Amino acid sequence: MAEVHLLTPAPLQRRRSGHFTAAAVWLGVWLGGWLVPASVLAAPPTASPAAPPTAAATPQTGATWSLTWAPAPLTVGIVELAAERRFGSSAGVRGVLAVGHGTTGLWSTRDIRGLTMIEGRWVGQAGAQARRYLLGDFNTGIWGAVDLRFLTIRRPAQSVFGAGLGLLAGGKWRIAMGFTAEIGVGGAVVLSALVQNGSERRIVSWSLQPTVQGALGWSF
Repeated sequence: MAEVHLLTPAPLQRRRSGHFTAAAVWLGVWLGGWLVPASVLAAPPTASPAAPPTAAATPQTGATWSLTWAPAPLTVGIVELAAERRFGSSAGVRGVLAVGHGTTGLWSTRDIRGLTMIEGRWVGQAGAQARRYLLGDFNTGIWGAVDLRFLTIRRPAQSVFGAGLGLLAGGKWRIAMGFTAEIGVGGAVVLSALVQNGSERRIVSWSLQPTVQGALGWSF
């Protein structure tokens, strides 16, 4: 019996092979889209432009603090100390504290017979001064200031209380190794009250007073 061999025509085999190849490629691409990490398929990142460099702040040089004492009040038995703190290069705040037992001297007022003696009385004073250096800087310069002071003069029989607000101008010099000298002049409006201890008697007055201040000390 003769054998019959069924042979597929060559064109049909090529077509089926082509179909299988296309399906395999499509399946590989489809699987690759899921299996390949997104970081690989994603477009490479572009470098962002670098930010321009910022200018560094100029460091402050020189002293930050000034500690001074006033020689003149010592002549009437009062010790006056002050401390000034720099803010920026052209501003400062100065605090003043004075205390002592008056040996001689005068504290002027307007209506309390013109003058109030401090001899034999305890004197206390506290104040603050806001300064602006108009020329130069905190170390050496010409300044203007607003000055606020509170004063008390006490004695067993009577006491005097006062408050003054004034304007001053002056100069400050930081010399070798931090040694500092300064001087200022100006004026103040002073409101004062004389109180008779043990009674309700009070004499209130105001006055315009000149102000002169000088100090020596150290800046660091």
